Amino acid sequence: METILLGQKKIFDNPQYTSYLVEDDSVLSINEGVAFGKKCGETILRITDEASDKSRSISICVKQANTYQVSIPEYDLSKQYQSIIEKSPHTSRQYLGQPDLTQTKTGRLIIAYPIGHGKGPIVMKISDDQGKTWQEKFDIPKSWEDSQETPTIHTLQKSDGQEIIIMISACPGVWGNYTTGWNTSISIDNGDTWSEYKHWHSILPNGEKNFCIVAMASLIQLKDKNGKWIDEWLGVYQDNEFINYKTHLTFDESGEECWSDPEPYLNDYRQLEKEYQICEVGMIRNNQQIIGFCRSQSHRHLSTYIISKDEGNTWSKPKFLPAYLAGERHKPFFDPITGILLVSFREIRYDLNGTGFIEDEEDWKAGNWMLWAGNISDAIKNKNSGFRICLGKDFSPNVNGGDTGYAGAATFKDGKIVLVSYGHWDESFSKNWEGDVRTDLCYIQQVSFKLEELMNDFYSKDY
Repeated sequence: METILLGQKKIFDNPQYTSYLVEDDSVLSINEGVAFGKKCGETILRITDEASDKSRSISICVKQANTYQVSIPEYDLSKQYQSIIEKSPHTSRQYLGQPDLTQTKTGRLIIAYPIGHGKGPIVMKISDDQGKTWQEKFDIPKSWEDSQETPTIHTLQKSDGQEIIIMISACPGVWGNYTTGWNTSISIDNGDTWSEYKHWHSILPNGEKNFCIVAMASLIQLKDKNGKWIDEWLGVYQDNEFINYKTHLTFDESGEECWSDPEPYLNDYRQLEKEYQICEVGMIRNNQQIIGFCRSQSHRHLSTYIISKDEGNTWSKPKFLPAYLAGERHKPFFDPITGILLVSFREIRYDLNGTGFIEDEEDWKAGNWMLWAGNISDAIKNKNSGFRICLGKDFSPNVNGGDTGYAGAATFKDGKIVLVSYGHWDESFSKNWEGDVRTDLCYIQQVSFKLEELMNDFYSKDY
């Protein structure tokens, strides 16, 4: 089958000796051997060589023009905005994995990450000066030593004024101690002390094991029907079959955490959820809507988004995001000064040879740690909009590239933004590493800047 892109032309043979007949001229038109894709669909083109009176038929598929190439401005972040939180070559901490970051009401920043890829003992560091310096905590719970998955960390503000910081680590059940469900650890004193892990929901309501992965990829506070904040948070994760679950976090009268039974929240779109392999949904509230940015682990599809207008009770059909947001572990947040949407993620680049299609399961490559800045409505309307910033170049010794981009973000009232991620940032070391990517030098880096200053810098230069 021949492919023609919508709105583009293709030349067939020599029109001097040939006649053409299109079975469905609403899909394709042809004039003197030049075919034009009119609308998406399939048809048959019959070509006759008048000199020999021989004919042949060609199946034609008209497809949407290339949607896989990034065509918005892209800038590299200057090294002056980058700094290292921990880099430990030739030690037991040579590979440091996926971090998360939270901010307390005092302005304190708390970062947590594993020693190892995804699982391993948790390292926690604290900064009380907006990330200028970091101090490692050594008085941490012993149960953190047996963490089975990348940690997520969240700060919760209750209606009575109490602040709760919660770290969550999933138990996928397919490695380590083979536990399923998830673990939580809580601090109620600004991150000074932490509880030992408490375990939740090893078994689903249907009696099957809860193969939990990246819990909670998002933990978002809910509102009541009058738009008032309530002491309830929606958490999401996925399992190894790419079924996405939600669970609600509340606190009882004695202040103890309570997690509701997990339930799938994309059942209405199970076929798409499975085909795209939707996972690690990064959620953000936009007025009365909750928008989720979804990773497509199939690597045959762009990233998608979903929307809930009823506090996570129901969700819209997954739709594709623009190519400039193709990636993994999206972390969306708003710039505190301009209100611009910022999304941190590990980029995925598709259609490596520029044919306009994802040709097979190898037609993709993971790239660098990226940040998109733009209008949230443009992103969900699939408009070319905004710009991208490469926050860090990753040199993973890996067939499909980038091992980076899981990130945490914090913003300050003066416009300062702090983001942290992990990655193979040392080009020389990684290019000479002869071992596995998961034992290469991988370390924790932060970037710190004000968006307006970056924008002025970008636009003042002749790119």
